[in-house]
Amino acid sequence: MSAASADWSILGRAVGVPASEVEVALGDPEARRTTGSDRWLVFRAPGVRLRVRCAGSSDEAAVVASWSLTFESGFQSLREATEPFGLWPACAPDETASTPGGGLIRRAITRGSSDARLTLTATVRGNAIQKLDLFDEEPDWL
Repeated sequence: MSAASADWSILGRAVGVPASEVEVALGDPEARRTTGSDRWLVFRAPGVRLRVRCAGSSDEAAVVASWSLTFESGFQSLREATEPFGLWPACAPDETASTPGGGLIRRAITRGSSDARLTLTATVRGNAIQKLDLFDEEPDWL
């Protein structure tokens, strides 16, 4: 499976799942790297680059801890940027990239049916959302 034809909607539920599930959905990563106890997977498709950080003592035990998705051209609204990746409506309400204050759009996202929350950050540059980051950490800004 090529990354271009992959199921990118897995990103909405990827944090906390085995890295192998992400590979099944997205295909073989372009690159793999180990730094300390973290494993990094890099995927590319037309217009996007995804870096996935996995925690675990072995490839079989590696679990997705966070990911960063960078867009070549960006999006004008949070909904446009997140919907293809399985994050909408979890990160509602919508916000445009030209909203005063710019810089970062942050949302706390509930993980599945649990009370655990994840942190989503959308980075705005040049009046477009250029990057999404999802972390397995409770928001520290609430």
